Amino acid sequence: MRVNKLRKLVPASMAAAALVATGLTGTAAADSASVTAAVCGWYPTDDYPGVGHGYSAAGAWYRTGPSSSCSGTKYSGTKAEQFECKTVNSAGNTWYFSYDGWVYSGNIASWIDNAPTSYC
Repeated sequence: MRVNKLRKLVPASMAAAALVATGLTGTAAADSASVTAAVCGWYPTDDYPGVGHGYSAAGAWYRTGPSSSCSGTKYSGTKAEQFECKTVNSAGNTWYFSYDGWVYSGNIASWIDNAPTSYC
């Protein structure tokens, strides 16, 4: 009796694992696109403790959301900025928010005091 139950459970669990793996693969691609589209135009409005002050690199983009797919403005020189908070986007990249827009962490030339410690 136990052997029969085991025979039924093993194929069922393998099928369930295959469905989960397939579902996760399909969902991840769809979620990435929707997350990227949803973040453009996101401007946090809360007051965050632990703001940071730094310089954006020459040629840094200030975007409308924490994604390179969001529109923005490119500044030719370095820019001193107060960064309110940070976030990690769906691609795993850290972005910092200032009232001029979102700046990718790779476009921070240096910190005057420290990076912001609060997540948006």
